[in-house]
Amino acid sequence: MYRSSPFREPHHGQDGIRRYWANATAKQSSTRVRMGRPIVDGDRVAVEWWTTYTDAEEGEGTLPGILMLRFAPDGRCAELREAWNWEPGMHEPPPGWGT
Repeated sequence: MYRSSPFREPHHGQDGIRRYWANATAKQSSTRVRMGRPIVDGDRVAVEWWTTYTDAEEGEGTLPGILMLRFAPDGRCAELREAWNWEPGMHEPPPGWGT
């Protein structure tokens, strides 16, 4: 299960997740994704991410957030939830981000 925002319905299965991402990124270009250092506790992981991109309709944007993952015993991701914020324009992460 993948929940792209706390207020959105989850996407299920590889096909559902693939459809979501194909639609979400269809108008984006010049995308740069940075990942912070993950925090691991048993079968759970949390990690910050920071993305900048250009959207064909909305222009430049910055999208920082956090991923919260839970892994199944076979090592595959069983659940992924994210929370994020969007800001217009290209912004760099603040000092100390991602550590």
